[in-house]
Amino acid sequence: MIISGGNEEFIDLLKSGDTEARARFIEENQKNVFGLAFRMTGNRDDAMDITQETFVRALEKIKGFRGDALISTWLYSIATNVARDYLRRSSRHSIVSLEDEILVANSRSPLEELEDKDKRLFVRRVMMSLPVKMRAAFTLRFERGLPISEIAKLLHRSEGTIKAQIHDAVIRIRKARGQDV
Repeated sequence: MIISGGNEEFIDLLKSGDTEARARFIEENQKNVFGLAFRMTGNRDDAMDITQETFVRALEKIKGFRGDALISTWLYSIATNVARDYLRRSSRHSIVSLEDEILVANSRSPLEELEDKDKRLFVRRVMMSLPVKMRAAFTLRFERGLPISEIAKLLHRSEGTIKAQIHDAVIRIRKARGQDV
């Protein structure tokens, strides 16, 4: 669970360098930051590096957190920027491997699970071919469920630009799947 804004005492502890608060901050946010980084890169090792760098930067910059947005929004912004920087520096565009997929147990048949897994892998492969900014917008919307307004703040773009990027990403994925657009 991401610690939301409004917990001023906790944020004050973070700003003062409290070791327990820092550990709790990392522990409660690590999974979400890793998930975002993994969706951006498609590679577990890269996502781990990005996650680590995100928390290093966040804890270095925590004193500058003004509380204008939720701390989760602020943290996602840092994670997105770290991932974008990493992707710009790296010529690697990894494809998600089967080992990296997390299987969720449910009551569906193995064939249905396999078909869904194939669809998810296909979408992720297409996502990896999207331009970095478009991939970031798509990931934040569909993987993290953030509203357009929050994504616009995170990526320092207008809501219209974010809507267009998400729309274009969906069109590209549908075209790649051979669906009518």
